[in-house]
Amino acid sequence: MANFYTYAFANLVIIWMKDGMKEPPEIIIEKLNKLIEGEMEKALKKYEQGY
Repeated sequence: MANFYTYAFANLVIIWMKDGMKEPPEIIIEKLNKLIEGEMEKALKKYEQGY
């Protein structure tokens, strides 16, 4: 799971850089936060339940 989020974060930053870093870094952080905030908790709960 950690690898997935590492790759997701790295890819988000790479795409941002390739696009010329037009968006403020705060927007990138907000997108990352949305990705992690709810989904990580759901994934951990599923892992605990054996899914």
